[in-house]
Amino acid sequence: MKIAVAQISTRAGDFAATTERVVELAARAVGEGAELLVLPSVAVVGQRVPDQGDLEGFGMDLYAMLGELSQRVACPCIIPIGTGVVSDNKPEVMLVQRDGFHPLRMLALVKEAENEGCVVFEQGGVQFGIAFDYDDFDLLEARDAKIDAILFFESAGFALDDPSSALGASLAENRFRDDAWAFDAWIVGVGPLGCYDLQVFTGSSFVISPRGELVACAPAFEEALILAEVGQHAEEPVAEPLEPELYDRSLHLWEALTLGLRDHIEKSGNADVALALDGRLDSSVLAALATDALGPTRVHVVVDAAASEDGRRRAVEFARSLHVSLSEECGVSAPPDADAQLLCDLTQVRLASLARATGSLVLSSADKTACAVELDRVRCDSASLAPLGDVYRTDVMRLGRLRNTISPVIASESLRAYDVPAVEGIEEAGPTAEARLERIDVTLATYLEWGCSISDVVSRQGNRLLSEHIINTLHNNRVARATLAPCIVVSSCTLHEADAPFGMAWRDRVRSENERMGRFALERAASKLDELMRGASGLGEGESSSVSISEEDPVAAEIAALLEQLQEEFSEQMPKMTGGADADRQVGELLGLIRDIIQSGGGAPTAGDAPFGPLTWGSPFSEN
Repeated sequence: MKIAVAQISTRAGDFAATTERVVELAARAVGEGAELLVLPSVAVVGQRVPDQGDLEGFGMDLYAMLGELSQRVACPCIIPIGTGVVSDNKPEVMLVQRDGFHPLRMLALVKEAENEGCVVFEQGGVQFGIAFDYDDFDLLEARDAKIDAILFFESAGFALDDPSSALGASLAENRFRDDAWAFDAWIVGVGPLGCYDLQVFTGSSFVISPRGELVACAPAFEEALILAEVGQHAEEPVAEPLEPELYDRSLHLWEALTLGLRDHIEKSGNADVALALDGRLDSSVLAALATDALGPTRVHVVVDAAASEDGRRRAVEFARSLHVSLSEECGVSAPPDADAQLLCDLTQVRLASLARATGSLVLSSADKTACAVELDRVRCDSASLAPLGDVYRTDVMRLGRLRNTISPVIASESLRAYDVPAVEGIEEAGPTAEARLERIDVTLATYLEWGCSISDVVSRQGNRLLSEHIINTLHNNRVARATLAPCIVVSSCTLHEADAPFGMAWRDRVRSENERMGRFALERAASKLDELMRGASGLGEGESSSVSISEEDPVAAEIAALLEQLQEEFSEQMPKMTGGADADRQVGELLGLIRDIIQSGGGAPTAGDAPFGPLTWGSPFSEN
């Protein structure tokens, strides 16, 4: 079966314009022999649907669009629909064809109630599976039925810390070729393009064979329509497979930020941007980025009043080399006795004045490192967007060096002009400023992007006091971050997503090995008991049990042996965990509860109601 993948940039909720594009693309696909057209995950409704008050009207117009498409498209189309409109839990997937539109997820649930949200459908003699995230691959793998091709809809957006999010641009490094081998199925990666809400999607849709060979690949950062035959048995190698390109992490990030900034400015209704130059790293990279995204005539700059004399000189020279519009005063003068903070505030007033005069959107040069550990709670800020706010400073340095390989516009002095956050103990973290900065950023990334606990951070990075100071400073800046301009999202975890609820008093601390080993022992016990009890009652995953386990049951002996083993292990660990003299009593009560549940048929423990309560929370390690 020949399918077409439409890698297009749209405006979410612009149903009339999107309808015309889909009709045109379907006709074009049929003209090239395609029997099915597949659209990206965010092409119709974006990443988020409107709030409850507007949801009814939004849904009505969406259904009207689908009805019109079903009358006009030249071939069947697969159109994902965002969460909250059709399905409460996961995106719906519409098959739109001349006889109407069909909600594939809903139909799958009706047909097979225990499929746990897994979507499989047949079209043109090909059995398709659908995945929106990596967990969906696991659901598909658990099915017994053979799947010929998997449609993977990138829905989370590009994340610098996840090579798989770059789709076809990073096939040499990501998971998808292994998935093709594992499923013995075609993998079709469908990549959106552009900035939706604040998340960047970089395209690079692809089709790979069951042998992991690249059959078709759309370029990153531009619209495309790719076609490929899928579903046929692939015992033989593809005649002329494509060679996957080498993944350049920094270059992909630069292009993603350029695309995201351009798309955000256009969708926000602004034409120009305004920013401050101080001759330092962050503002220089931001100005070069804005110029690449919009062109020099749409970039307006002021020289930061707080910049040093050399910084002001470099800022003026840099602005002239970029050919951007330079306004040094904007009608606001600094008093002769102004301190550094007042000069920074005056620069923000100048930016606001410049933006009003030119109809521009003010950009902040703050990076992720600054937003995490450098914020001043009392400050003046006129910015409406921070394009670098989700990029660590070490990556900003790499971006500056990369941009100079294209054309050497950033002065070498500016590339070296950056601060290392004044975190207690940082002086001992490395011999150079760059090494110390990298130590801070690696700690933050380990804690944020990789989801490691503070105990794991310390075990990986060492230097307990420094790691604690970095993470505590991150939490202490939570209030100051509330007033920051939004950033373009290019990571798997933004600072906003990582912040605890406002007013939360609890904070984690570094745990001892004995304390953590005791916790993991409880988790293993709950998991083992769950496995044994399900085996005894013949239950599948997710089913509850009301079946008592008889003492004559062969599984009972294994459970009894396990309890004795746990008795010994807990007797050793519990005093270290509780520090109390009544550890034996606590162990006895805990194991007695387990025995009561087993003997009374109270049900096998599950993730939600296991006898260990909070100790059954998920593993602290990333599923990736």
